[in-house]
Amino acid sequence: MVIITNQNTEMILFSHKANKALGEQVETERKWKRFGRKTKKTICLCADSRAADPDSLPFLDRVVADSRSIGLYHTSGLSTPSQVFMDMLALSHLIYAAKGEKDPYIRLANDTVHERYEALMNALGLTPDESASNAQYYTLIDVYGLVEQKYGPEFLQRLKAEKTEIDFLDDLAGRKGVVLMYGPGFSAPDGMVRVSLANLNTEDYVEITRRLFELLDEYYAESEIGLESAA
Repeated sequence: MVIITNQNTEMILFSHKANKALGEQVETERKWKRFGRKTKKTICLCADSRAADPDSLPFLDRVVADSRSIGLYHTSGLSTPSQVFMDMLALSHLIYAAKGEKDPYIRLANDTVHERYEALMNALGLTPDESASNAQYYTLIDVYGLVEQKYGPEFLQRLKAEKTEIDFLDDLAGRKGVVLMYGPGFSAPDGMVRVSLANLNTEDYVEITRRLFELLDEYYAESEIGLESAA
């Protein structure tokens, strides 16, 4: 191979270093897989809460997971441009703060999230929590409470026996195209699901509620048919 420029030399050296690093990573992964589950658990306790099958989680992913708290694990793959953009927003906020002025972006963001929260609560038939401690960026929905209120405690007990909370979330995603988060995964009580108010349009949260109730109606109808068949 003929080297024409220093740039080419640097690129070849970089390629060698990258290949060496990749080889080391592959070898580390091989050694990691030879460890037993007990040893892996001792080395990295956090992985059990971040993967359905902790043994399948690559070693490098475990290192990334260890570098932050579980609440921020989902941001571990945030791209550099996104991080730079977040820094720019933070700096712009400091400019307004230095002037003693309210940041129009922050005000707009707060108003937008509040509008979505109000729409969601109204669609659910629940009283909005307007306390200062409620940021409204995320909110929790008590599905068990909704079921008991609409269908009664007897059906709630049947539903708990027939469906796990994960079953409900899977059905909501598979049958209704709505993805919500498992509430107890965020230290919420059983029967809770978490909704992010950060991403969708206001009317989408009304639609989420409609589909959620639609699934519960189907559960109730299926359960009633089952009772009639048993009788």
